[in-house]
Amino acid sequence: MKKAAVAIILTLLAGGVRGSWVVNGSFEEGPVGALSLPSIDRVSGWRAFDTSGSNSVELVSDAAEASDGNNYIQITSVLSGSGLGDMGVDVTTTGAGKLLLSSGTTYTVSFDARRVSGPDNSLHFTLRSFAEGSTAIVEEFEGVSLSLNESWTTYSYEFTPVLQSTNTGNGITLYIGFRPKAGGALQQEVIDLDNIRVVPENQPPVGGLPTLYFLDLNYASSLSADERYDVRHAAACLQGLANRDAPRVFLSFQSVDNLWPARLRETGGLCEGWGITYLQDMEEFFSLFSSFASGVVLYDPDPDTGVLSSSLVATTAAGVEDAIAVRKDTSDGSMYNYLVNDP
Repeated sequence: MKKAAVAIILTLLAGGVRGSWVVNGSFEEGPVGALSLPSIDRVSGWRAFDTSGSNSVELVSDAAEASDGNNYIQITSVLSGSGLGDMGVDVTTTGAGKLLLSSGTTYTVSFDARRVSGPDNSLHFTLRSFAEGSTAIVEEFEGVSLSLNESWTTYSYEFTPVLQSTNTGNGITLYIGFRPKAGGALQQEVIDLDNIRVVPENQPPVGGLPTLYFLDLNYASSLSADERYDVRHAAACLQGLANRDAPRVFLSFQSVDNLWPARLRETGGLCEGWGITYLQDMEEFFSLFSSFASGVVLYDPDPDTGVLSSSLVATTAAGVEDAIAVRKDTSDGSMYNYLVNDP
């Protein structure tokens, strides 16, 4: 019987892997091809709709053309003028796309868009907040019609929601909407959307209570199987060390996980009243919490030199040694290089 190949290394260095908070903002989760409209959460976190019956929305998979990842949304409107109906793509505020906002926190929302073809050229972008669980508008932040470039261009807007006195019984959720319109008139055009992000400023603890740190790892779904496992495995190891004596870190591995931070902090929740800090990437995560780890435990997954269970043995050893288990992969960009070799 082969023995698990495991080595304990006491060097821990930081690198960077990007994440994002908005649910499925690069449209990596969903059925590729033309969507049957209305489509609610088939592309996780998003609704695509058309009341005219003539227009279409497609999830395109083409890494060479996407602004971020492999997929992007293509909106095709064949109609031009007012009174012809409504169509577009927006977040599902009561579904997987629900994002609760913190009153008084400044957020930046950004997205990539481009014009593909058509005689018209206008993307109408709407940014507002709703009362939680409804479509009652709390605040209007942005409503602008943009003339798009033919190459991907990033658009960015900053806003600070404030809980209104008329909405004290509910939270506030973010609404983001995109329509092929100029004002209220449909435009005959084809436009693409990708890489939609919402980045909140870090918040201090509320009322002297602790802070919950949130890291979104949904982006790892688009990585190869080995890379995906390495990112999630390393993050989970450090999370376990950080949370050993108190809850500190919440990791999101899939879009449905993004609902839980608000639930944890609501009245009666485990972390009621806590502040929350949204970590931007693995680099920030390791920068803040690497002091909880004494080093790394390497394992060899090669069936000729190790065993498939090496990962489990390494994880157990890492728990004993206050370390992070990582697969020994010396290829460029690997988690091993990130933690051990990168300067």
